[in-house]
Amino acid sequence: MLQVQDPYAPEVDPFFRAAGLSARTFGLQSRIYEGRFHGRKVNATISPRTVTRYAGEIRHRRYIGHQFALALGVSCATRFVAAPAIAANGFSRRINRWVGLTQVHLNEPGLDYLEIWATEPDWARRWLAEPNAAQSLAALLPPDRRRNVSLAPVGELGFTLRTGIQYVQRSDLAGWMNHLFVLAEAADAAPPPLRRIKPRRIEMVVREKPWLSAIVVLLGLMALTVAITGVLFLAFLFVMWLL
Repeated sequence: MLQVQDPYAPEVDPFFRAAGLSARTFGLQSRIYEGRFHGRKVNATISPRTVTRYAGEIRHRRYIGHQFALALGVSCATRFVAAPAIAANGFSRRINRWVGLTQVHLNEPGLDYLEIWATEPDWARRWLAEPNAAQSLAALLPPDRRRNVSLAPVGELGFTLRTGIQYVQRSDLAGWMNHLFVLAEAADAAPPPLRRIKPRRIEMVVREKPWLSAIVVLLGLMALTVAITGVLFLAFLFVMWLL
């Protein structure tokens, strides 16, 4: 884990504090910032990510960056997700189709490296045709980075990325928030989607209690570990039976 007394103190805390947002602790090492940014409701959740690594029989946790999840309030209730095509795979595409999304093909040459999905592709095109919307989307999602921009029917426009917190400057945070604000303004300026989607129950639960999502992921990993252990044990018994 990154050995820093308080990784949020150098750049992150001062930026959000200057923007008028309040901070609270989430878990042991995560932080949530809440308030308003140019009049829009904002929620920013920032938390460290680690993976398990082995050195011989010694297991240790390796820091791989902080997850930044920034969200601004919007009035449109629809679904949309955009990310560089390098981050897409068959599983993510199946999930997108399962929640009712259709792949969007844009006429914007500067966004041809993105894979975009939406409940209403025509509305997504109208939204990104608003002044500066396409440019802000491109600025948030450079071709070589694994990031995403999403709209959820809970009334939030989100931007998610993972990076080492030691590399994040206040200018980076300002750029992300400003581009997200441009997209939020454009989403509310465009004619509204034809139908207003109701959020799924799990979306509301995760939004109101973000710590539950972490518990679900942890339980899923534990269940997977138990299942793998069980399969290996049965294979061992089978081999012993053959011998």
